Amino acid sequence: MKIIMLIIMQLILTSLVFSAPEDEFLQQGKDFLAQGDKDFNRLGYSAAATYKKAIIPFKRAIALNSQNPESYKGLGIAYLLSGSYEGGAIFNVMCESISALRKAYEIKPDAESYFYLGLAYLAIDDKKNAQDVYVHLKTLNSHLADTLASKITSDKVLVEKSKRLMTLLKNGVPIKTYKIALGSHPIGPKERAGDEKTPEGIYFLDFRSTNSKFYKSLHISYPNADDLSKARKHGIISPGSDVMIHGIPKGFEDVGEFHAVKDWTRGCIAVSNREIDEIFRILPENTAVPIEIRP
Repeated sequence: MKIIMLIIMQLILTSLVFSAPEDEFLQQGKDFLAQGDKDFNRLGYSAAATYKKAIIPFKRAIALNSQNPESYKGLGIAYLLSGSYEGGAIFNVMCESISALRKAYEIKPDAESYFYLGLAYLAIDDKKNAQDVYVHLKTLNSHLADTLASKITSDKVLVEKSKRLMTLLKNGVPIKTYKIALGSHPIGPKERAGDEKTPEGIYFLDFRSTNSKFYKSLHISYPNADDLSKARKHGIISPGSDVMIHGIPKGFEDVGEFHAVKDWTRGCIAVSNREIDEIFRILPENTAVPIEIRP
């Protein structure tokens, strides 16, 4: 009986000996990450050296316990941030980050690990895997999914007038949807200048402006050839122009998303100022992005 008790005590002591250093290494790694965040706020990209210091403690924690997801997540974040803030992402470093973060998620599914995994894919311009991460992340944490979406470049815009919705897509997959306001006469396609209707059809977002009386705007290439042909056929001199996706007029910014409770534009598509800021980030610059406007 005494021998059994001695063996049990020895196992308990051994467990304590190994768990203490693991916890210390884990905490040390987290402390370096926290210090890196502070350095980044003060020094910018030179914080990479501090983030790098977190790598060794996390590796040591993993050597002691290869099944702790926190150690893998910390290691993946350390690789990600040290690579991102060192004059551009380094491919091999990002691959190490991806490997660690995937292992963390494999051991214990966690939205934060998956979010950083998406950032690592974006850092090496792997938009396909980043998009796959985004689609799954939506089921785990919508806030983190929205944050990741803002870093994924959209390649098409879909407007559904009857639903008052505008969706940004990537390879046909929705990445962000916004409630919108339309022209004050929203039924039917735009036909002439001053009818205050929003167009319907296939167009392009062909240029943007940060100097708009509606905060910021994206120009829609209305009228297209079909619109001009219909106007001529019906004897309409001007089918109209200057149709935009835009924000809230100056002096009314505080209305925010509540602007969409009523159609109020002169034929444009309106979102809040916060939303147009986000759309500016998601849509590529200097690239004509197709926009489909459905009834």
